[in-house]
Amino acid sequence: MNLRDLMLPLIAVVAAVAYWQGIDFDSKATSIALKMTPALAMALEVFRQRRCAAGSLVAALVVHAVGDGLLNLGSDYLLMGMGAFFLGHLGYIAAFLPHRYPLAQLPGRRRTAIVVLIVSMFALTIYIWPLLRGPLAIASPLYSAALTAMAAAALLGRWRGPWVVAGALLFVLSDVVLGLRLFAGQTLFAPVIWPAYAAAQILMPLGYLATPRLSAAGDSGTVTMEPANRLS
Repeated sequence: MNLRDLMLPLIAVVAAVAYWQGIDFDSKATSIALKMTPALAMALEVFRQRRCAAGSLVAALVVHAVGDGLLNLGSDYLLMGMGAFFLGHLGYIAAFLPHRYPLAQLPGRRRTAIVVLIVSMFALTIYIWPLLRGPLAIASPLYSAALTAMAAAALLGRWRGPWVVAGALLFVLSDVVLGLRLFAGQTLFAPVIWPAYAAAQILMPLGYLATPRLSAAGDSGTVTMEPANRLS
């Protein structure tokens, strides 16, 4: 790994810490820019290394950055922000699924984790749903389904290192705590929301880039791995 490989992830980390510590220079625009920077920096790093081969992941990160900005504008933009994150999760799913294990080879602990994830998210959705009003009563369960599917797609993947799975689960943790704060008034774990989210948006792209590229093997429809040039 060389300095060039570290530059954009380092920018993402510095911006995430700056936003977390409230360094916004008394400017709403600066605060929004800091909040959007981690996802945008990682989108640039993915594009730099993989170009259009990772277009769905680049799009997911860019759309999530837009969602960050929308949520920072206030509650009037909550539904639009949720919509952006919903679309971003679809991009993550599209990026992750080509790396999935054949179901027969999926490790047992991954199967267990997926079952626990789905059951837990379903229970949480049932708990929160009576507290929702208006369009949120429809948008929140749909968003929960997309978030769960994203994390499940990460758990299905054959990755080099734990970073994609760890990032996906941190994303779930962040959104679960955020949902409990917004809709159930539970603030005990609220301080973990931003650190978990920012770590997720940095770890998942890094884990993706550390994993060898996929390529079609002839006409057999099988998939082989090509050696990764960076972060391997």
